[in-house]
Amino acid sequence: MNEANRILKIRQKQIEDHKAEITQQASELESKNLTLRKKNNQIIQQRDKLEQMVKERTLELQNAKEKAEESDRLKTSFLANMSHEIRTPLNAIVGFSDIICGREFDAEDQNISREMIKHNCNYLLQLFDDIIDISRIESGQIELFTKPITLKKLFASIDAYIDNELRYNKHLSNKEISIYSHLPPEFEDITIETDEKRLIQIFYNLIDNAIKFSERDSQVTITVWPENSNHVRICVEDSGCGIDSDKLEKIKEPFFQAEMLDTRPKGGLGLGLAICQKILQGHDSKLEIDSIPGKGSKISFKLKAAEQISL
Repeated sequence: MNEANRILKIRQKQIEDHKAEITQQASELESKNLTLRKKNNQIIQQRDKLEQMVKERTLELQNAKEKAEESDRLKTSFLANMSHEIRTPLNAIVGFSDIICGREFDAEDQNISREMIKHNCNYLLQLFDDIIDISRIESGQIELFTKPITLKKLFASIDAYIDNELRYNKHLSNKEISIYSHLPPEFEDITIETDEKRLIQIFYNLIDNAIKFSERDSQVTITVWPENSNHVRICVEDSGCGIDSDKLEKIKEPFFQAEMLDTRPKGGLGLGLAICQKILQGHDSKLEIDSIPGKGSKISFKLKAAEQISL
């Protein structure tokens, strides 16, 4: 009997050991299965991540391709348009020079001819300056030389440009457009840090664009006001044809012209706003455009004050 009990105990012990071994193996198997599931999930996540990366990269490449194609198309249009824009002032210069050399003039006719030749020479120089500037912009070589200037002096320069340079603006012909600059007396002594020459270049482009896209009996207004104690905001507003919302950002890019799909092209090289945008980037600023088709546009930018403004 004792022997039978001993054998039974041995058997029970063997069974328990075997159960423990099976339990251990089951636990190890479950642990391995868990590890495999984790690795499988990681593989699935990595696959999904790779697929997303491929989709994003494909989209980036597609966008880059479309942008490159658009850039090529715009540059082709720019080169075709440039020959016309350069030839126009050259024809005027040659024509008035021939007239002056060909017959006697009274004093008034001579002055008109000289002014027309001078204006077209300046316009031609401006075209070349724009072409040079855009090449500098694309190579990152545009330089700014900032110094303090009062708003009174700045607006005096703007008024001088309006009075002198715009008299023979080709876009003003027969339009009877009124151009005003408004500087409230209380803002005259505010001083800003800017490259005066480049800032006048911005106004040249903004005013010329406003005139170009305005119809007869329209108005262009230049205004300024303190935006906060550290910045002033300057705005050029017109009552012209306006700009479609889907073009507001594109018109800041080189070679793009808002009317390029229009059947009545307005001329120009499509460089003005791109140059303005780049100059303003050097001032830690940017062009902000608010426009309603058929109603007009407001193009504004802010400039840093040299001293804190008392509001």
